[in-house]
Amino acid sequence: MPAAGIPAGAAQQMIDAMVSRGLGSKTVRTDYGVLPAVFTWGVATDLPDRSPCRNVRLPDLVRSERPLASAAAVERLVEAMPLDYRVAVFLGALGLRQGQVLGQRVGAVDFLRRPLTVRATLNEVEGRFVEGRGKTVASGRTISVPTGSSAS
Repeated sequence: MPAAGIPAGAAQQMIDAMVSRGLGSKTVRTDYGVLPAVFTWGVATDLPDRSPCRNVRLPDLVRSERPLASAAAVERLVEAMPLDYRVAVFLGALGLRQGQVLGQRVGAVDFLRRPLTVRATLNEVEGRFVEGRGKTVASGRTISVPTGSSAS
């Protein structure tokens, strides 16, 4: 179907179908986010006269509860790991993403006061390691490392 033939309610029907399939509100919003961009480009290049993405109702964002592991469970998990992986698993349990764990440097930890500062990430992109600032602005942060942990 040519872009000009897409009816005004089609975008809303797509959103409603995603919601009825059980997709989460954030997923629906992310997936839908591409569509208006495509139609904005299309309207700017005179493909369709109007975008079907007008007056669309998106689902409210719903924050789902995430299960939290107890300190004892994290400690058992860390202790069950081979020594080479303990720190990475421990930092992951503190909420760091894989790229943030791999991007840590010795100077990121203040061993006296125990904060850990996330300054960089290290990710593999097309077979090469690329250092960066992080996925979001909140990626650069300082967290407190608990005392008495076997990984520290």
